[in-house]
Amino acid sequence: MAMVEVGARVVCRNEHGTVRFKGQVLQTKGLWLGVEWDNPERGLHDGSHEGKQYFKCTHPTGGSFVRLNKVNFGINFLLALEEQYSSNVQLDNDSLPVWKGHKKPVILVGMEKVLQKQSQFEKLLRVSFPEHYVSSADPEGEIRATCPNIKELCLTKQLLSTWDDVAKITIELSHLHHLNLSENRLRVPDNPSVLANAFSNLRLLILNKCAISWPQILQCASMWPVLEELNIHCNGISTLSRPEGVLLTLKRLMLEDNNLTSNDDLLHLSHLPCLEVLNLDNNRLTDIMFPDVVAGQKTSMFKQLKQLIISNNLISNWKSVDELEKLPCLTELKITFNPVIEKEQDSGTAQQMVVARVGGLQTLNFMPVSKKERSQAEWVYVRRFGVEWQKAGGREEKGPSEEFLQLHPRYQQLIEKFGAPEESELQPSTHIMKVDLLPLNILCPDHPKRKPIKKTFPSAMSLHKVKSFLAHLLKIKGCELNLSYMTQEGSREYHMPNDVNPLHFYAIAPGDSLLVRW
Repeated sequence: MAMVEVGARVVCRNEHGTVRFKGQVLQTKGLWLGVEWDNPERGLHDGSHEGKQYFKCTHPTGGSFVRLNKVNFGINFLLALEEQYSSNVQLDNDSLPVWKGHKKPVILVGMEKVLQKQSQFEKLLRVSFPEHYVSSADPEGEIRATCPNIKELCLTKQLLSTWDDVAKITIELSHLHHLNLSENRLRVPDNPSVLANAFSNLRLLILNKCAISWPQILQCASMWPVLEELNIHCNGISTLSRPEGVLLTLKRLMLEDNNLTSNDDLLHLSHLPCLEVLNLDNNRLTDIMFPDVVAGQKTSMFKQLKQLIISNNLISNWKSVDELEKLPCLTELKITFNPVIEKEQDSGTAQQMVVARVGGLQTLNFMPVSKKERSQAEWVYVRRFGVEWQKAGGREEKGPSEEFLQLHPRYQQLIEKFGAPEESELQPSTHIMKVDLLPLNILCPDHPKRKPIKKTFPSAMSLHKVKSFLAHLLKIKGCELNLSYMTQEGSREYHMPNDVNPLHFYAIAPGDSLLVRW
């Protein structure tokens, strides 16, 4: 107890905190610890008593004084390992150790017991210590001798107080490649690079809810020379800066549930040369821009980025979505729950707009984008903005105005793909082919003896229900129906994949023909 130092981590009634003061308090007797609690609601004050400031807290009610015998200072690594993983060893009625792994109990005596237990620890590849409160390593060499093959280690919400404490454990685990240190409060070492040998094979590091800042992460990053994935969500990070000479091997960066607001912060991350996956879910980004190139060109930033998650942000303009087309390798995007998406009349229309604007997407919101769905989305986009394109001079020799192309960078590319829309195929951008009722002509092109039928459908009716209705109407049993449609002019046929989508998702208009095949 007397050896406790300021900076040590403690737990009391399941509340974690950091010792900020040890000593006497005026008008009281005995030794006190001044603790700043991780949960400020656990505390009573800011570290002061009777007008005297004994220690400082980041929150005005984050501190309190406690007696030494009221807090838990934690245990060493191997004792936690013993408590967690030696449950297969018990005592028989004569108090001799019995190994339960055999069909018949085997009494283990002396060194035989030790060797049996050690052999079990040597087999451990994944280790986790829930609620064991590890606070320190063991004498040098003991962890390596006991459990040398650990590859994945979870030390979430322990009582480790410094990266030096962590390094004394991990340097004994030469095979370690996954490490979870979430919900710890670790002081940054004076010279982090000295500890690099302790993390020489580390590929995945999780530091969620650690109250760690981005400058501290960059300061520590020299410890992780081959790191490929870093999880740092829920750390209150509000600004980023450019990584200089660190995180050069990082492929996946998880920054969800922070407070990032600026496009400049995003651009700082573009200097990570190997970054393939970036998760910015639930931040406060309002726009995205890659200013090094104009529309239609590929940015030199984020050269390897394949997956971007920007859901639950504050992006409110399609210009930011258009900017994503500049990313040379982007194939996967999640963008749900942004104002630009939410203000569309329905999620299906919003998804079509995203697919049409970002040409390389293969997955949107974790759902694959098929070739048919892409073609459908792009043609809907062409029709939706066709009137604006025409007014901007789209049919003229010089093409549409620069102003139009700034708003729709891919439109001319889609015109080259589909051809210019006919006059009758144009629709105002304010109307998304979503009327309440759709009178349609039902045709069976593979069965010419069947006469056309006129039927009216609710525009919100799902394709699955349409198929069920048509199977009953046409008396088709035991066959899978395939639907497509043609406009009134009959110049193109459009496939209708995905049965969960409503009719209006496909931009089908009143008077068009619904083609039924089986």
